[in-house]
Amino acid sequence: MAVYKADDAHQRYGWQITPVWSVPFQVLSLDFKFRGVTDFRSVNASQTGQFQILALPQILLDLGNPFKLEKNRFYLGVEYAYWHNKFGIQGLDESVVQSMFLLNF
Repeated sequence: MAVYKADDAHQRYGWQITPVWSVPFQVLSLDFKFRGVTDFRSVNASQTGQFQILALPQILLDLGNPFKLEKNRFYLGVEYAYWHNKFGIQGLDESVVQSMFLLNF
């Protein structure tokens, strides 16, 4: 858990918890990762005083095996973005599925 300071004129402080994960798994001979991040922010951390959740889970296919590329370098997948009380505004929720390409240097 961390202390969160809102960037506004009111200088509010609240708490934020941010679990992060990356779990490898296999289906047949394909390598995947289930990874993501979720932010939980307290009511004091926003201008409007609303509890917020931002979740970004991802499922990524390692393109190394099927395309004879370097493993753990190129990933293709999908991310689901869910934001409850976006920017701390009550009732403003967002739910979006996004494609993604990840390149590890």
